[in-house]
Amino acid sequence: MKEKNRQFLLLQAVAIILVLIGHKGSVCLATITHYLPIHAYHMALFIFISGYFFSLDSLNNVQQYINKKVKHLLIPYFVYNLIYGVIVFILKKNNIITYGWDLNLRTFFLEPWIRGHQYIFNLAMWFVLSLFLTQLTYLFFRRLCKKIKFTNEFLMLVFLLIIGMLTLKAIQTFETNNEFLKYTCARTLFFLPFFHFGFYYKNILEKKDNLNTFIYFAILIAIIEQMKLLGVPIDYGSVFMDFHGNIFIPYIAAFTGILLWLRITKILAKYIGKFKVVEWIGSSTWDIMAHHLFVFFLINFAFYLSNYHGFNKQEFHNSIWYTFTPGSKYQTYIYYALAIAIPVGIHYLLVKIKKTDFKKFTKSKKNCNFAP
Repeated sequence: MKEKNRQFLLLQAVAIILVLIGHKGSVCLATITHYLPIHAYHMALFIFISGYFFSLDSLNNVQQYINKKVKHLLIPYFVYNLIYGVIVFILKKNNIITYGWDLNLRTFFLEPWIRGHQYIFNLAMWFVLSLFLTQLTYLFFRRLCKKIKFTNEFLMLVFLLIIGMLTLKAIQTFETNNEFLKYTCARTLFFLPFFHFGFYYKNILEKKDNLNTFIYFAILIAIIEQMKLLGVPIDYGSVFMDFHGNIFIPYIAAFTGILLWLRITKILAKYIGKFKVVEWIGSSTWDIMAHHLFVFFLINFAFYLSNYHGFNKQEFHNSIWYTFTPGSKYQTYIYYALAIAIPVGIHYLLVKIKKTDFKKFTKSKKNCNFAP
């Protein structure tokens, strides 16, 4: 595997672990996450990674690109959306939990494109549909640029940043109650600059990314310190497009987080990039995103069934965020370990099934003899 591929597998692994930390908290990383809050950049980091792997060859076959995204993003999303909708229905009917919306046409088809929190267990998957919309919007943006012969990649980044900031300004100024505009459209326009930045980095900046590491980190730390001196909150949440009235700082914070982990993974890839666990996690980010909250629930459910002393059943009934650590706060890492291991196992099981089915199909096709 190429060194660059190892770095981005590691970067993907880091990104999904940051999602878990954002949902469950961390003892060891509390200082770091407080210094530069995860929610300020972790979703933008995923968008950046996706943009890094975008190819202009996709412009020549739009239908093939869309079909690929539907197959790898939309179909799996709605399969799991149905599964978790049924699970929530069963659990609520048996008075095990109180959260999650009822399964119906609105919550199954429409709500995923807006808030995406309908069945709670798969609420992190709101990002999947936002990524899908961002990818398609960027594809058509590039086709338009090609048609009008707009080829300056830097100016494209500036243009998309302006559009993104105007979007933030608009939703803050007009305070619209239209959720489709506030979430679906606004998220897409907010994410576009990060997607293009991924493409821009790969094709323009990457070969120039040789700044001394000490100076590199000194600049990023100076930016973070300057944001803190301004006294503005930077713990943003793109899921609800809540940026506390700011339009510049959200982008500065997100780009800072991206650049920070980009350099960290560039350094670490030389030492741990070849580890199998990095490949497993980095290749299973979709599955971890989809299932980690349900794994959190299953851990709590085991405590619930065992009537473990000190377990707060009321908290368990009412919230997916309840964490039970009877012996030590470091037991939180049991949640992390299983929330990674189980989805990774699911991912590789599905991969194995697909490969087996393909082999059977190929073998049966070879054995088919047609009479002349």
